[in-house]
Amino acid sequence: MVATLLLSRPQESSERFAREMRALGWAGPVMIAPLQRIVLHLPVRQDVAGAESLIFTSQHAVAAWQAAGLDCDLPVCCVGPRSAEAAREAGFGNIRQAPGGDAVSLLAMISADPPPAPMLHLRGQHVAMPLAEKLAERGIEARELVVYRQEVLPLQAAACELLSRPGDVVVPLFSPRSARLFAQAFGPLPQLAARLHVVAISPACLQGAIANFAPRPRIARTPDAQGVADELVALQRELVERGKPR
Repeated sequence: MVATLLLSRPQESSERFAREMRALGWAGPVMIAPLQRIVLHLPVRQDVAGAESLIFTSQHAVAAWQAAGLDCDLPVCCVGPRSAEAAREAGFGNIRQAPGGDAVSLLAMISADPPPAPMLHLRGQHVAMPLAEKLAERGIEARELVVYRQEVLPLQAAACELLSRPGDVVVPLFSPRSARLFAQAFGPLPQLAARLHVVAISPACLQGAIANFAPRPRIARTPDAQGVADELVALQRELVERGKPR
């Protein structure tokens, strides 16, 4: 039984993840149908003046910093492997990565061993956790700066058609907001004929309306893209076995 992998992350992120899944052995079709578009807001030097260390919780924030042509000599704390990799590629040398790969782990790491302050959290318009506020509550001087926004896009016609015909469709979800957007995108659909299989990066993604469309979702063992990829490979293997004649 061959399943279609439906990717709803922003275009560039979806294309990268699709390549990674092919390298891991994903054999079925892959459809990219972004529900968000990233729009960078480049910071200027006066925006970041006074910062002694940076926090990156997204590769898009690193991209905004790099596109602005700002210096990469400050120490940085990154939420996970992808943001840390982006920071290295941008030219940062002093990089710490949260061991758990999520905002909770990042907060704990910084709280236990704070870097030089004031800290500056470069973030998107929508975030799951207000890190600067949480750090300030712990006595660590920090502020935040929005350097990109996530514009909502409608579900593409091809994706609507895919979901309205029989077959297995596998949907990875990488944040609570992306899960909400995906659930909302079902509203205009006349019917859902596909068998939907959801793989979430964390339990937080499964709150709200997404549960109506995925009664038996799977959760990645680690809250990062690699954890999601590993779970997708395992799901594909199960679907193939399930589809074999007995």
